[in-house]
Amino acid sequence: MALAASPPTTAPHSVQQGGLWSGGGQLLIQPTAPGQQVSLQLQVPTAGNYQLQVDPSFGPRNGSWTVLVDGRPLGSCNAYAATPASPPMPTAMGQVSLAAGTHSLTFVVTGKDPRSTGYQAGIDYIQLVAS
Repeated sequence: MALAASPPTTAPHSVQQGGLWSGGGQLLIQPTAPGQQVSLQLQVPTAGNYQLQVDPSFGPRNGSWTVLVDGRPLGSCNAYAATPASPPMPTAMGQVSLAAGTHSLTFVVTGKDPRSTGYQAGIDYIQLVAS
Protein backbone atom coordinates (compact mmCIF):
# COMPACT_ATOMS: atom_id res chain seq x y z
CA MET A 1 0.00 0.00 0.00
CA ALA A 2 1.50 3.34 -1.03
CA LEU A 3 0.90 6.65 0.75
CA ALA A 4 1.46 10.11 -0.74
CA ALA A 5 0.50 13.57 0.54
CA SER A 6 -2.60 15.18 -0.96
CA PRO A 7 -4.78 18.25 -0.33
CA PRO A 8 -6.30 19.41 1.90
CA THR A 9 -3.34 19.55 4.25
CA THR A 10 -3.27 22.42 6.75
CA ALA A 11 -0.95 21.13 9.49
CA PRO A 12 2.83 21.22 9.31
CA HIS A 13 4.19 17.68 8.98
CA SER A 14 7.37 15.78 8.22
CA VAL A 15 8.93 12.37 8.45
CA GLN A 16 10.70 12.05 11.80
CA GLN A 17 13.63 9.66 11.48
CA GLY A 18 14.61 7.23 14.23
CA GLY A 19 15.05 3.65 15.26
CA LEU A 20 11.90 3.61 17.40
CA TRP A 21 9.64 3.26 14.38
CA SER A 22 9.04 0.24 12.20
CA GLY A 23 10.31 1.75 8.95
CA GLY A 24 12.98 3.98 10.49
CA GLY A 25 10.61 6.97 10.66
CA GLN A 26 7.11 8.16 11.45
CA LEU A 27 4.73 10.75 10.03
CA LEU A 28 4.95 13.61 12.52
CA ILE A 29 1.99 16.00 12.38
CA GLN A 30 2.68 19.28 14.22
CA PRO A 31 -0.53 21.34 14.29
CA THR A 32 -0.89 24.51 16.32
CA ALA A 33 -4.66 24.25 16.87
CA PRO A 34 -7.60 21.86 16.60
CA GLY A 35 -9.07 21.47 13.12
CA GLN A 36 -5.75 21.30 11.31
CA GLN A 37 -5.24 18.18 9.23
CA VAL A 38 -3.00 16.12 7.00
CA SER A 39 -4.41 14.12 4.10
CA LEU A 40 -2.73 11.22 2.34
CA GLN A 41 -3.55 9.24 -0.76
CA LEU A 42 -4.20 5.60 0.00
CA GLN A 43 -3.80 3.14 -2.89
CA VAL A 44 -6.03 0.08 -2.50
CA PRO A 45 -5.06 -2.74 -4.90
CA THR A 46 -8.16 -4.92 -4.43
CA ALA A 47 -11.76 -3.99 -3.61
CA GLY A 48 -13.01 -5.39 -0.32
CA ASN A 49 -13.92 -4.88 3.30
CA TYR A 50 -10.99 -3.81 5.43
CA GLN A 51 -10.15 -2.99 9.01
CA LEU A 52 -8.01 0.16 9.12
CA GLN A 53 -5.23 -0.10 11.69
CA VAL A 54 -2.97 2.78 12.74
CA ASP A 55 0.10 2.59 14.98
CA PRO A 56 0.22 5.94 16.84
CA SER A 57 2.98 7.34 19.01
CA PHE A 58 2.11 8.63 22.48
CA GLY A 59 3.71 11.45 24.46
CA PRO A 60 3.33 14.55 26.62
CA ARG A 61 2.96 16.89 23.58
CA ASN A 62 0.47 14.73 21.71
CA GLY A 63 -3.15 15.60 21.05
CA SER A 64 -6.35 13.88 20.05
CA TRP A 65 -7.22 13.17 16.43
CA THR A 66 -9.81 11.53 14.22
CA VAL A 67 -9.05 9.58 11.05
CA LEU A 68 -11.35 9.95 8.04
CA VAL A 69 -11.50 7.73 4.97
CA ASP A 70 -12.90 9.51 1.92
CA GLY A 71 -14.28 12.19 4.24
CA ARG A 72 -16.09 9.77 6.60
CA PRO A 73 -14.96 9.59 10.25
CA LEU A 74 -13.75 6.11 11.08
CA GLY A 75 -11.98 6.23 14.45
CA SER A 76 -10.14 8.44 16.91
CA CYS A 77 -7.23 8.44 19.33
CA ASN A 78 -6.13 10.41 22.40
CA ALA A 79 -2.35 10.11 22.05
CA TYR A 80 -1.40 11.80 25.31
CA ALA A 81 1.00 9.94 27.63
CA ALA A 82 3.13 11.32 30.48
CA THR A 83 6.27 9.91 28.85
CA PRO A 84 6.98 9.33 25.13
CA ALA A 85 6.16 5.87 23.86
CA SER A 86 5.89 4.23 20.47
CA PRO A 87 4.76 0.68 21.12
CA PRO A 88 4.55 -1.43 17.95
CA MET A 89 0.87 -1.95 18.51
CA PRO A 90 -1.68 -1.11 15.84
CA THR A 91 -4.97 0.39 16.97
CA ALA A 92 -8.12 -0.65 15.11
CA MET A 93 -9.86 2.44 13.76
CA GLY A 94 -12.85 0.66 12.24
CA GLN A 95 -14.19 -1.28 9.28
CA VAL A 96 -14.51 0.22 5.81
CA SER A 97 -15.56 -1.05 2.39
CA LEU A 98 -13.20 0.21 -0.31
CA ALA A 99 -13.14 -0.08 -4.09
CA ALA A 100 -9.80 -0.69 -5.77
CA GLY A 101 -8.02 2.59 -6.51
CA THR A 102 -7.09 5.81 -4.77
CA HIS A 103 -8.75 6.90 -1.53
CA SER A 104 -8.24 9.81 0.85
CA LEU A 105 -6.98 9.17 4.40
CA THR A 106 -7.12 12.27 6.62
CA PHE A 107 -5.90 12.86 10.17
CA VAL A 108 -7.80 15.77 11.79
CA VAL A 109 -6.63 17.15 15.13
CA THR A 110 -9.66 17.44 17.41
CA GLY A 111 -8.09 18.71 20.64
CA LYS A 112 -5.84 17.58 23.43
CA ASP A 113 -5.81 16.11 26.89
CA PRO A 114 -5.68 18.86 29.56
CA ARG A 115 -2.23 17.57 30.61
CA SER A 116 -0.79 17.73 27.09
CA THR A 117 1.49 20.59 26.08
CA GLY A 118 0.62 20.35 22.38
CA TYR A 119 -1.49 18.90 19.59
CA GLN A 120 1.06 16.80 17.71
CA ALA A 121 0.41 13.34 16.33
CA GLY A 122 2.90 10.66 15.35
CA ILE A 123 1.89 7.84 13.01
CA ASP A 124 4.36 4.95 12.74
CA TYR A 125 2.40 2.95 10.17
CA ILE A 126 -1.01 2.39 8.64
CA GLN A 127 -2.31 -0.95 7.41
CA LEU A 128 -5.47 -2.34 5.88
CA VAL A 129 -6.39 -5.84 6.99
CA ALA A 130 -8.92 -7.71 4.87
CA SER A 131 -11.97 -8.66 6.89
